[in-house]
Amino acid sequence: MDNTNNAKKIYFISLTLLVLFAISFVATMGFLNYKTTAIELEKEAIARVEKDNVAGIETAVSFGKSFENYYGMEDVFNSFSELYPGPVPFVIDLEGKLLYLADTKNPEVINGFLDSAEFKRELPDLYDKEGTVIESGSNKVVFTNIHRDEEVIGYFGAIYQDKMFNKSFSNVRRSTLVQSLIIAFVLAVFMFTLLLAMGRDRTENLNKVTESRNIRKMITIVMLFSSILAVSVMSIYSFQNDYRDRIEKTVRISLMNLQNQIENVSSQGVDLRDVDGLQDYIEDRIMSLNTLHAVSISEKISEVNVTDEESEIITFAFGGKDKKDSILSLQAEISNEMVAKEMRSIIMLLLSTMIILLIFVFELNSLIDLSIGARGKKAKNMDFDEKQVSLALRFTGFLCSTAEYMCVPYAAMMIRSEGTALFGLSIGLTAALPLTLEGLSQMAGMLVLPKIVKKLDIKSVLIVSTIVMTASNFAAFAFGGALTIIICRTIAGFAYSGFKQVSNYLITRGYETDKGRSDNISQDNAGLLAGATCGAGLGAILSANAGYAMTFLLSGILFLFYLAGTYFLIPWDVLAKHKGEEEEEKPVSIPSIIKMFTSFEMIMFILFVAIPLNIGVMLCVTLIPAICQANGTSSVVLSYCYIANGLAGIYIGPALVSRAKAKFGLQPCLAFTFAITAFSIFILKLPMVTVVIIVSSMILGFLDGFGTPMATDRFMSLDVVSKEVDESTALIFFVVLCYVLLSFAPMIAELMLLPGEGFANPMMIGAVLYAVAAIVIMLMRRKKAKA
Repeated sequence: MDNTNNAKKIYFISLTLLVLFAISFVATMGFLNYKTTAIELEKEAIARVEKDNVAGIETAVSFGKSFENYYGMEDVFNSFSELYPGPVPFVIDLEGKLLYLADTKNPEVINGFLDSAEFKRELPDLYDKEGTVIESGSNKVVFTNIHRDEEVIGYFGAIYQDKMFNKSFSNVRRSTLVQSLIIAFVLAVFMFTLLLAMGRDRTENLNKVTESRNIRKMITIVMLFSSILAVSVMSIYSFQNDYRDRIEKTVRISLMNLQNQIENVSSQGVDLRDVDGLQDYIEDRIMSLNTLHAVSISEKISEVNVTDEESEIITFAFGGKDKKDSILSLQAEISNEMVAKEMRSIIMLLLSTMIILLIFVFELNSLIDLSIGARGKKAKNMDFDEKQVSLALRFTGFLCSTAEYMCVPYAAMMIRSEGTALFGLSIGLTAALPLTLEGLSQMAGMLVLPKIVKKLDIKSVLIVSTIVMTASNFAAFAFGGALTIIICRTIAGFAYSGFKQVSNYLITRGYETDKGRSDNISQDNAGLLAGATCGAGLGAILSANAGYAMTFLLSGILFLFYLAGTYFLIPWDVLAKHKGEEEEEKPVSIPSIIKMFTSFEMIMFILFVAIPLNIGVMLCVTLIPAICQANGTSSVVLSYCYIANGLAGIYIGPALVSRAKAKFGLQPCLAFTFAITAFSIFILKLPMVTVVIIVSSMILGFLDGFGTPMATDRFMSLDVVSKEVDESTALIFFVVLCYVLLSFAPMIAELMLLPGEGFANPMMIGAVLYAVAAIVIMLMRRKKAKA
């Protein structure tokens, strides 16, 4: 009984630590994501102040003042700094030459920015990018065009760093910390109470309940979900209040500037009631402030009619100080409806981030069961456990894929930000080289490494691959530069193919039944999908807050965690003995490969299974975004499309793989998958509503999470494959085949976007072809059954 209680205590302590990590992780990442969003609003405020000040310059220039010798620029800079202190304003001409500077004592920072490669690259197109932001290192500049009549004659800029906003986030940071500590304290008290109760005899039922793996998993899910939900709800409440204050601040800044300008007119003795077109002027100046419901200028505040009882009134009184009868009131009614709309958008975006973080933490909960299994593997007579292997496949694949996708997208972005072109290529093509060469090196490694792996211990392959991958990522972080990044990612491709050898080893050694093989394949695929979803989301948050290079550093660290998890949590000794004598290694030769891939069975598989599958998994990254853009769908909806796609691929598909295969068979399952894919494409031609596009994205996720394992299983069960190669080699060939097809899949998917009339348009043709593939697969099954 003592050993049982100790095991339960270890479980609850591990669960407590995991949930505490979840609380801190979700709170930190949620805050960083909100901070990035809120800083975007600050950039809009800077651009607004610039526009208001530029309007004064343009008015003066239009009345004959010289732009090159503008004597009132000091007043303009003072006005800017009074309204928005922090950023340093300056003015340049069309060639990027510095004309005016507010801080004349310290011009080094601005001159360094103007000499940077990033600025020089963007300068030729600057006149077409009103309000654009250019980054060089930690310095950022918002630019606003200055016009003389319709001609652009220069640019007004304000240089700043994101860290200047840190102080403004102190309240929301403190609120997030306090809320997280409260939730963590409540959790700790609850778990401590359970631990105390476990020592008493009357808690025997609790001990029996926690013995079940499924019950343990359910307890873990409930604890994780409730804790993360509490953190998310409380954090979003704090973010909402802070964001509303920032919106009001932006409005007040613009109205204060308008007040100052009208005060300048009034100070010259002009009665504002005699100024023609003053009301029109005010309306034109604030028309872009979409958070205002109504603006008026009147002699008495009581003359303003509030049309929205919950709206707030911002009032500015101005006019001659000694002429009470000439004092006017500028009154702006903030639209709560518009503020609520803005908040709904930000809340939906934050919730999407929280869901991704929830997936990340949820996948980590496998660590508890794996740790319990790792303790058990020390027993001398440990039995082989298929479920333990499939769990390990999912967990290690998740860590590996998260680390990979955390940095992969940002290799190209780093090169673009540096503006470096190599080998006579354009910057864009140079930026595409890391991903292209990494893919090619992965394919080469997949074909070359198996021969080496068979001569080495699989754990040695794991260690060497991790060292190479980590060193490549650390080098990319430390040195940067286009050439370094390209070389590092090419080397990383070989390392990643080493990781695939490890997962292939676990898949082929880690099963006893046909169901076990299907589970291994589906759980490995689900782990990769979950990692891709979380890695891309975490990389976006990290790159926005710490720079692109930081994603490589953290990716390298995460690969070290992958090494530790894979090395210590997998029962290697049991796997080495299992199937050790049964597995037949078949020599691979060029003639046998040619025979295999030119057989009728393989050609039919490629045409009606492999090609539709690989095109289908690309539709959510090509077709869906393009349709959203064409229909003006918000980026928030697109983020939920990706979430629906990921959830279906990670959880719904894998949960059905072994059950559906056992009940219906492989080919009917594949036929069903392609049939509903046809349906998902067809509904995209219906009137575009949010639910339609999200449903379509979810079905496409099901195609990946359910169809990919089924297709893998089908490939390995082909007669021509089983005769020519062993299981490990078959897995390698299937992965390489998918790599090749995925290289062409985006181009084929793009064809569905071509215009067409009536039913015979490319998208409907694509839906019909998927339906045809489903029918052919079913006919092939019947033909085989008769034979």
